[in-house]
Amino acid sequence: PFSTPKPLPSPPLKLRLALTSAQVLNYATLSIGDAEGWMALAGSMAACSTATLNLLHKLFQRQVKAFHPTYRKEIARKFVAVSLNMKSSGSGAGANA
Repeated sequence: PFSTPKPLPSPPLKLRLALTSAQVLNYATLSIGDAEGWMALAGSMAACSTATLNLLHKLFQRQVKAFHPTYRKEIARKFVAVSLNMKSSGSGAGANA
């Protein structure tokens, strides 16, 4: 997902944190179509709040330029999808469970 292989094999902590945050957002879309899979994968994160997802998105956005444009778009799209789903269900990312 990085725009260049320069930070590899050991990216700085800020990039690892951004990537981890993005991956949680990426997999959180399972809560929309596969709530059981999301709960199995996410554990206690399955019931995270909108505030937690916003924090994860903010952490990713701080390092967004280090990531490939395609990955940036994918994470943005999935963040919006999960956020809208949480608002419509009125609960955490695992609200459909």
